[in-house]
Amino acid sequence: MTITKFHQILNLSFFVFIGLVFCDANPYRASFTWKHFDIMTDRFYVQIPEFNSWQSECDSINFTNFTDTATISPKCNIYINLTVELQNNVTLSELNFGCFTTNNETIPSTSECTLVSNNDSQLQIKINQTINYTLPEPDSKTFSCSIVISNNEDYEIGVLLPELSLFRYETVTNNAIIQQEALQNHTKAMHFTITLSPDMGRIELETTRIRNAHRFPNRLSPNRLLMNSQTEIALLPIIASESRIIGFNLFDDAELTAWKIKEYPDLKEMSLMITLEPKKTLSISYILIETSSSDYYDALEIWQQTFADIYWVHNSGSGAIAMPTSGNIYCMTDFDQKFMWGNKTYTGFPQVQFYYPTQITFITIPISPSNLPGCANSSEDLTQQKLCNYVLYNGIKTQSDRYIYEYDAVTKYFTYEIVWSSNFSQDVEDYRKSFNSSSFVGFGHEFRPNIYANYRLYENSPYYLVQDFSKFLPSLSSIYSFMKFNENISPNGNIYIGSVFHPQFVASTAAYGIPITSIYQVTALRSFYLNQSTYDDIFNARMLLGSRPVTLLEISQPSSIIEFVEDYLSLALGAGTYPSFYYPLWGLLQTSCILVQGLIDRFTEYSEITTVLLDQTIFYPNNRQLLIFRFNESLQNPPNDGNSSYYEASTFCKHEDTNENGLIDCYTSIMLFGNLSIVNETSVYRILTVSFTSEEIPNCIFAARGVNCSVVNQTVTISINEPVNTKIFQTARTAVIHFKYRVEQTVADFIRENLAAIIGSLFGVLFLFVCMGFGIWFMFCRRRSNDVDLARIMNTERDRRKEKQKRLREIEKQESEVEILP
Repeated sequence: MTITKFHQILNLSFFVFIGLVFCDANPYRASFTWKHFDIMTDRFYVQIPEFNSWQSECDSINFTNFTDTATISPKCNIYINLTVELQNNVTLSELNFGCFTTNNETIPSTSECTLVSNNDSQLQIKINQTINYTLPEPDSKTFSCSIVISNNEDYEIGVLLPELSLFRYETVTNNAIIQQEALQNHTKAMHFTITLSPDMGRIELETTRIRNAHRFPNRLSPNRLLMNSQTEIALLPIIASESRIIGFNLFDDAELTAWKIKEYPDLKEMSLMITLEPKKTLSISYILIETSSSDYYDALEIWQQTFADIYWVHNSGSGAIAMPTSGNIYCMTDFDQKFMWGNKTYTGFPQVQFYYPTQITFITIPISPSNLPGCANSSEDLTQQKLCNYVLYNGIKTQSDRYIYEYDAVTKYFTYEIVWSSNFSQDVEDYRKSFNSSSFVGFGHEFRPNIYANYRLYENSPYYLVQDFSKFLPSLSSIYSFMKFNENISPNGNIYIGSVFHPQFVASTAAYGIPITSIYQVTALRSFYLNQSTYDDIFNARMLLGSRPVTLLEISQPSSIIEFVEDYLSLALGAGTYPSFYYPLWGLLQTSCILVQGLIDRFTEYSEITTVLLDQTIFYPNNRQLLIFRFNESLQNPPNDGNSSYYEASTFCKHEDTNENGLIDCYTSIMLFGNLSIVNETSVYRILTVSFTSEEIPNCIFAARGVNCSVVNQTVTISINEPVNTKIFQTARTAVIHFKYRVEQTVADFIRENLAAIIGSLFGVLFLFVCMGFGIWFMFCRRRSNDVDLARIMNTERDRRKEKQKRLREIEKQESEVEILP
């Protein structure tokens, strides 16, 4: 679908467009569109008449010939009315509304625009902003609205005509079956499923489009290219706008869906899309949430909160963090890793009995591709024969039918990339049975950057991705199948190591490890240094896994990192991750697994704060909207190279059921970062001010060496001034701030916690009513008594008057009789 906005040309009026396509009465049924991927779909447009009136309140001006700009006097308003007659069967589902000044560089701070429509929708935005809004279904065939542009400034402002676009969605054709239902236990989320069949051929399938979607943060790349192809797949779980979130179906147990994020920059639209060929009848689905979000991180926080049963999980405790990928028994059992978590009473890994290491995506053997068939049929070495069969039938192949492998000229070994299949299931089961059931917890699987397009076709594949005239499968599909297979063996999930993480992996992951090399060394030059892609992978993983444990697996020898251990530990703490090491490159000697005492001491210093921050807490990608950062780049000396970040913040809070008097404990780790390639300064200075929206004054509970952390009221200031002693230099320093946050209480919680006060208040109100009733009754009785007394007095007085009058008449009669006597 395409939507085009006509702009003013010459003496242009303002136009509003509805993008018209086939429509359904239920706006949610507009959930999928599909087409044969080589056919362009049609799009129809209807021009809506111009604004019917435009009136200036203060200047008494009625505009009849519309222009593209207007001037509003100070403290005045402009009123605009619009009425649109809708065509038959038109159902509006969304509008986009924006107001702008003639000079976007001058942005009034208080001026605003308000839109009220005939279906009672009311929107209010600041000047130079836009908003997306999902409309209720209209009751009539007329859409009308009034717009008020308010100049609340003390000076004139020039404004453009407002921008208003109305939309409705296209529905799917009849030979695709759509199901729409609310997700169980998730009242705000709708689940859309489409059933595809092989007779549909190669198609391009697209979800509902989102308009004016949130921009992705710089470090979050929406898609990743499948190696050995030109096809991209999405590694972010959602796309979002101010009014909607569309994301992967996290509850799809059947297949991995290789969506990619499709952007239409000219149309300001975005969707999830997949180009595929169904090989059997299958279902593809996604989730839509109607909500309000301010930016991408805010939408991601809402998404994770909506599916807290997936993201707010810390299955195996703080020990489910690092696992040994070395076969050395000493390294796996007696290694000094117990010092890393501040619990010296454990041998090995606290709270985790044993994770067995596997390598499921590559096999290393001394057999070339041309000799694989012979090796697979040989009985001389049964173990090697088995491995050759795995490569022969599960090795990833290129479009030219070649195996993907790396060759080591020194050892003369070939490392083949493979995919998981049911052929391996017995081996996994045998591994599990070989361990005591009381000590086995799960597997530690390394899948490297296994993100290939595999052109080996399997009969049981439900669909293939298509590109030009070729078809293939993403190798990540086999990893997803492997994860689902393992859920019955290790229900708490498994540890996975790699640099590529798909959104559908989250529910099966107990912990995720990222191998990194943070020590840069050339001859005698050594420094702490991360390339940009590794830096992004670290913080992306934290964002995408929610509250599940993430570990930094340092590849460098422990003896080489001791000089920069403060940087490494600050990086791990600032990213909300655990520090650990990656063992395979250390060799098999016992001494390779022993930490020097200085390193043990430093890990011990960080162990307590790491546990406080990460153990059984909830991660909030948008810092729960409780932090306001004030950063002045001109104060940072010297400036960072490129687009690297000056600071990072990760906020974790205790579960709400741990609240005391409605308050829960929250912790924010804030990392200051310096990234310099050529250093001419003698030191690096960084400073950041953060305001906290909290119930109590925040408190700096940890500061790495060299960090100054101070608090004034609700504001925290963090700074570093680190010396520079290398030519290539990075530095990371972290502080942790504790604060209290008041949770929102339900009516039931409020009543339960304040029952005594509520009962006392009710009795007090009842007593008050009794007193008022008694007072009214008393006053009524008193008044009645007074009325009786008054009546008695008046009757007595009347009787006395009558008696007196009678006596007077008798006297008068007697006097008259005396006068008439002779």
